[in-house]
Amino acid sequence: MSKNGKSPPRRTYSPEFKVKLVLQLLTKEKTAAELAREHGLRDTQIHVWRQEFLERSARVFAPDPPSQEDRKLANLERLVGQQSLEIAILKRALDR
Repeated sequence: MSKNGKSPPRRTYSPEFKVKLVLQLLTKEKTAAELAREHGLRDTQIHVWRQEFLERSARVFAPDPPSQEDRKLANLERLVGQQSLEIAILKRALDR
């Protein structure tokens, strides 16, 4: 706490900064202690970012969920197919 009784504001770090540090750690370019000293962080924070990175990294290769437009287009295509089938059935019925 500072002299006025308030905690200093929390620092926020960009995702790019976190990835840079985590990659340096994973490639053994630097240790967590070295990175912490260089950037004024605790090494435990770097380990938390590393764990989060490893847990979420598989999502990079997961297929993107369909967008609202994709779902709407698929629904419209389904309706067109259904109507085409109904028209064909009605035409056959009239030709008899």
